[in-house]
Amino acid sequence: MSKPVLKIAIKPKDSGPAVAPIAYWRNDNGRLNGKLDRSVKSITIETNDGEIIKIERDAQGRETHWINAYEDAPKPMNGGDDVPF
Repeated sequence: MSKPVLKIAIKPKDSGPAVAPIAYWRNDNGRLNGKLDRSVKSITIETNDGEIIKIERDAQGRETHWINAYEDAPKPMNGGDDVPF
């Protein structure tokens, strides 16, 4: 398998090692497709309204949720360069 084009890392502000639980590969259609790192069993997210979302692996080892990434920046005008953030 090729190397990922993007990794998401999480590191405590005070100290401690960084963890990269998700990596992204570019699909043939140009979209980014994310996967949990093999060492990650699950990730739990709690929203402000109390909803809990748990991304984990099923019995076959596949993620229970799609982990996609997309660009939400304004599109450049007249074929110009990308708009900076």
